[in-house]
Amino acid sequence: MLSTKEFDDLGKLIIEYRPRLFRMALGILRNQTDAEDAVSEATCKIFANYDQLKDKKRFKAWAMRILINESYAIAKKRKNTHILIRN
Repeated sequence: MLSTKEFDDLGKLIIEYRPRLFRMALGILRNQTDAEDAVSEATCKIFANYDQLKDKKRFKAWAMRILINESYAIAKKRKNTHILIRN
């Protein structure tokens, strides 16, 4: 569980990195709505799992990896949805 200070500090980091996270998601997904969804989902996962991050100096790389994984998951869902619609 995060302390109030850790929660506030993490919120500041998220605000700082959010534009970068969005650009990365948009580059992968090529769709603004999907990119916003990926960033929102990644942000929730970052907050939920922050206490598992052992080296806080690696926050940026860790957060980006969560976002990339979430972006690929959304792309995969979207691809499967398109396949279902075509049939």
